[in-house]
Amino acid sequence: WRMRMTLEQFLDVEARGNPMKPRKPRACRTEHDEQSEVIQWAEHVKSREPVLRWLHAIPNGGARAKAVAVKLKAEGVKPGVPDLCLPASRGLYCGLYIEMKSMTGSESRDQKEWRAHLCEEGYRAVVCKGAREAIRVLCEYLELSFESEIVKWEAMRERATRGNSVAPAVRAARITRN
Repeated sequence: WRMRMTLEQFLDVEARGNPMKPRKPRACRTEHDEQSEVIQWAEHVKSREPVLRWLHAIPNGGARAKAVAVKLKAEGVKPGVPDLCLPASRGLYCGLYIEMKSMTGSESRDQKEWRAHLCEEGYRAVVCKGAREAIRVLCEYLELSFESEIVKWEAMRERATRGNSVAPAVRAARITRN
């Protein structure tokens, strides 16, 4: 359902000034932005490192309608489970779990408990602030050269950005945000 205004109501609102405050630009990228970049990187690299095809998100977080939250809880969703999982054993570890955070985010009590439990059970479980840190952890876990991978990734993103028909100022803003 959408509320519609008559022309008179619209003109009245315009005359009084817009009651809607303009949105403030985000100071930093969200956890979603950071995690999405990690997944994009993994998709880019999986032809050279096939085990990355198994990297997956665990959709535990996010605001949900109460009915959906009740249904998910009945299905076994638990608070604090890390965001990403790579079910591949390496060295002493059974697999890798990554809790993604924005550059300003912090770990909850439930997340700390999950991380401690996973470590006790033989998994590598880490918290990563930002995509770059998560990519570094994945590279270390898979014994890839982080420096080489990040250079390739940033060059590929630059080529993709240059190819867009986006205005140069917008393109520059995207690059500086990352």
